[in-house]
Amino acid sequence: MVFSVFYKTRGVGLWEYNPQSGNNSKIRDLNMNINTDFNEVDFPEGTLSLLTSQNSRLNWQANNLITSSIIGIEMPKKLNPGPLVGKITFFAPVCLLFFFIVLMTVTVIRKVNIHPMHYLFVAAGFFDFHLLFAYLVDVINVHLAFSISAITTLILVNSYMRGTLGCKFPWVTVAIAQFFYLVLFSHSFFFNGLTGLTVTIGSIMTLGISMYLTRGINWDKVFTHNSIKSSGTLAKV
Repeated sequence: MVFSVFYKTRGVGLWEYNPQSGNNSKIRDLNMNINTDFNEVDFPEGTLSLLTSQNSRLNWQANNLITSSIIGIEMPKKLNPGPLVGKITFFAPVCLLFFFIVLMTVTVIRKVNIHPMHYLFVAAGFFDFHLLFAYLVDVINVHLAFSISAITTLILVNSYMRGTLGCKFPWVTVAIAQFFYLVLFSHSFFFNGLTGLTVTIGSIMTLGISMYLTRGINWDKVFTHNSIKSSGTLAKV
């Protein structure tokens, strides 16, 4: 006996359908189609895998299936700025650490001495992104607030470093590093599940590039030179 069921439904955020009567039930000749009025569909954890998807038409098919999973779809959720800002701000020290590693590597290779006060001002300009973003997101669109905050901190940090350390300092390299570790790392929080992968790839790239660029550096000579210079400065004072 073959029968078909057709109905329309409205949901708030989640729609589920259980095609079996018990646990690990056998389902025969399953052919289920769902039409939605939106294209971005999420699937709750533990639901049956989708067979085909074409725009807003979803299809599940199986001749003989033994499963305890149900069929379900989840409506797209509007981005909540509050938790997003909290996650980005909590992650800020990690971004700054990666950025400082690149900055220190560049200064060692180019033999540029940076005073601790320079690092302090750079860190302040770096964290201006999170401060500005946290307040702008309450009054304007979250993506516009993110863009304005990113541009502001890039201008602050790199104009300061170029003006303080001179045009010979590779501020373009530092600007790219800040864009990567601050802007791209923070923007990964807009996409669920990509933050951990982004951080992992970024950390591996940072380690690999730093090891490659500093492979021929005599660290004893570098630290001895810095120690002698610091002692000479203290003696003059």
